Amino acid sequence: MVQCHIELSLQINSLWILCDHILLIMKTIYFDREEIFYDSLSIRNKFQLDSIFLHEKAVVRLLGEVTLSPNTYFQGESSISNGVIIESGSILENVVVNQGTNIRPYSIIRNCSLGKKNIIGPFCFLRDNSIIANECIVGSHVEMARSKIGNNVKISHQAFLGDVEVKDNVIIGAGVVFCNYDGKIHRNSIIEENVLLGSGTMIISPIKIGRNSRIAAASVVTKSLASDQLFIQRR
Repeated sequence: MVQCHIELSLQINSLWILCDHILLIMKTIYFDREEIFYDSLSIRNKFQLDSIFLHEKAVVRLLGEVTLSPNTYFQGESSISNGVIIESGSILENVVVNQGTNIRPYSIIRNCSLGKKNIIGPFCFLRDNSIIANECIVGSHVEMARSKIGNNVKISHQAFLGDVEVKDNVIIGAGVVFCNYDGKIHRNSIIEENVLLGSGTMIISPIKIGRNSRIAAASVVTKSLASDQLFIQRR
């Protein structure tokens, strides 16, 4: 016999919820045609997980093989495609998620579009009509607002991207910050193909960094750079 002491704050009132919390079960269901869910009860019954939540007026469209986890929250209208995995604690609002993308635990994604085969999170915050293309990593504690990134962009952890367009094959190191607000308006920047932004770099928008350029770690970039540049400026 197994004895458990359950905190009331967990609100565990059924065997399914107990299993969800202890085992962090992930359930995969295949939808051969698009199925639309309008309430928590219907999607819970489908996945046999009692801790999936659809807020009032939420609409969730699922197609293909979809994996959901406990404590997943949906708001607004979202569309989830084949091969998508949404891990525990994630919050999605008005999101399009395309094939093969993995949303890792405790990510918050609002009003965004995600392409194919991306790795998102854990603990990232994507918002305000940001767009991610295909085969990108937007990793732990990354925040994006009003930004667009191209294919094969790597932002593995702890960066802020605001009002920036990032082209293909860019690497953005840990602690990179786009300083996009001047006290009156948000300023835009453009990062072209194959650029490397070293860890701790600060980009003072608005600027444009040309393709194939390299920015040394901890640099402060205050002016636009042509292509094929090596930029080093200590704080």
